[in-house]
Amino acid sequence: MLEAMRAMPELPPGSGIRCRQGAAVTTPAFGELRTCYSYVVHAVAPDYAAHETTSGATSGVRHDEWRSSLLGCFLAAFGEADAHALQVLAVPMLGAGARGAPLEEAASVAAEAAATWRGGTGGGDHGLQCVRFAVQEEEAAESLAEALDAWPVLVRKSPRIVHDITHG
Repeated sequence: MLEAMRAMPELPPGSGIRCRQGAAVTTPAFGELRTCYSYVVHAVAPDYAAHETTSGATSGVRHDEWRSSLLGCFLAAFGEADAHALQVLAVPMLGAGARGAPLEEAASVAAEAAATWRGGTGGGDHGLQCVRFAVQEEEAAESLAEALDAWPVLVRKSPRIVHDITHG
């Protein structure tokens, strides 16, 4: 997979960056992943701490930039899956974890992305049919379930938007 990523053009040339923050790219699946998946969609979520003020409080304008970038990241991943005619996309809680966003905020953006995709042209006859959110911790699953429930356009466990809880 590393070789496939290195074969992608650098953005900008010489930077070593193959996928910009807030974007997504697709490579074939390799190794053990290939037994279950044809492709891997790589998405680069924004760093939450980079949008905080020096006092530790999240500023309104910077917070809006973070939300917008994370929303774009989810939608870019959904678009990549759709462009490669993938029917199901399993996606983690982008933005949380290593990128530092509080679970509730990352879950809120994930649900907004799913609602935006569900309400738009996503899920056509020849592309992405299901977004499956996969999380490992119960707290993350609860935050995500609450956020998904806040969007009337979404029906959890429908054929199009699903959340899974896997305890690892």
